[in-house]
Amino acid sequence: PVVQWLEEGAGFRTAVPGRANVSVRFFSPHRLQAFNHYDLAGRPSLLAGGVSDWYADTLHQLGYPMGVYWNGRGNQVLVALHEATMPGADSDVARVEPLHGPGGIAGFHAVMKDGAEVWYQAGPDVHNRLQAGPVAATAESLLVIARDGVLRGMVLSATGPLMVHGAVHEPASGSVEFRVDGKGSFTDTPVRTPIDTIEISPAQNVFTDSMDLSFDIPGQDLQGIEFRYTLDGSDPTLASPLYEQPVRLTDSAMVKVRAFRKGLATTPYREGVDASSVFYAYMRKRPLLPAADEAQRVPGLRYTFTEDYRWGRLFVHAGVPGVVEPDESGSVSDLLDGAWMAEKRTSPDIPYAVVYRGWLRIPEDGVYGLYAPKHLFDLTADAGFNLRLFIDGEEWNPTPRLHAENTWYVPLAEGDHRFELRFVDYRRRPWKNEFWMMSNAQVQWQGIPVLEMDGPGLERGPIPASWLYRDPE
Repeated sequence: PVVQWLEEGAGFRTAVPGRANVSVRFFSPHRLQAFNHYDLAGRPSLLAGGVSDWYADTLHQLGYPMGVYWNGRGNQVLVALHEATMPGADSDVARVEPLHGPGGIAGFHAVMKDGAEVWYQAGPDVHNRLQAGPVAATAESLLVIARDGVLRGMVLSATGPLMVHGAVHEPASGSVEFRVDGKGSFTDTPVRTPIDTIEISPAQNVFTDSMDLSFDIPGQDLQGIEFRYTLDGSDPTLASPLYEQPVRLTDSAMVKVRAFRKGLATTPYREGVDASSVFYAYMRKRPLLPAADEAQRVPGLRYTFTEDYRWGRLFVHAGVPGVVEPDESGSVSDLLDGAWMAEKRTSPDIPYAVVYRGWLRIPEDGVYGLYAPKHLFDLTADAGFNLRLFIDGEEWNPTPRLHAENTWYVPLAEGDHRFELRFVDYRRRPWKNEFWMMSNAQVQWQGIPVLEMDGPGLERGPIPASWLYRDPE
């Protein structure tokens, strides 16, 4: 891929002969690293002349797409200025400049060749003190366009009035499109934003007696929005039960919930401004796993360590007695100590496996969550390792769904529970691939994972070493 650094105000534009084109400009106090995309046939688009011309080859003229990735820090906003150029025409923009403000407010001011002006500002908070040309507002973002003596624009999540040329105007709602004519007459139309992701609480998906469920959309104004839910696996409709108070479960259930705008006559067939997507979670009722009989045990865990070029063999058979013979064994006081494992390795090019066995001492009855390391199941990078966890002989199964994602919940009685962790690291030396997954040059994740846990009286964090025990030798 072609890579370049973009400074404040720089950008790129397509230049496909015979087609309408578009420009993208970046306004940021940080330098941005941009990568141009490959077309569907696998050929790169051509970078020609300066920082602003991104030419396409013949395949693009036939309709193949072209795009760009960029990396930046902090909050980011993408704004479509519609700076399109028709075939044979130059850019519509005569001048464009940053329009930043205090506290991380960013934006731009553009002057078009026909005399029209565009101002835009947005900030990192929900409510920011914004100034876009002659219009001021406390809001999330503010867009103003001036043409032929008329102001048009849009404000999102405004608190309080808009100030236009010093005159006070009260919008009908916090998010509106507005127009101010040459005589100062103000009109506005409410803007309805899409309904965001529904959060189902509590985060766990296992309970032992009963569970009270609640639904919320953090950060969204819920006035005018209602939740409908089902417990039988069917998708919610306007005829489904209305959520008015926490929903008590006493048996396992497939919970589905959807948010609707109040006043709808029919159930929308797709998500958007009138209805959200359907969010779901399988809530499972389970008894506590009983603790083992009391016995004299000592702090720490037993371990075995094995190196083998055949990493697939380690994936399948590490820890299986009589199949993979360990290189050494002993006892340790903690899990997944990177420095300790590095000392054990004879070469950075040989995959290895560490198997920990012992007991997990639970201080009180309850449901405990165990969190899979991020890269073990996501698709942003090859994890480079495998992690298998067993408690009382039951192998973990972190949920892949949005609710309780990458988490395994298990009900445990107070006392000792059989514990086994198998860690296989098939990474050799750190390596990069500059031609595959160009937005993730480091294809394999580097580092040693951390196994985290939470539960009654325990905030999420590494499993306490004081909870790990083994049988005396």
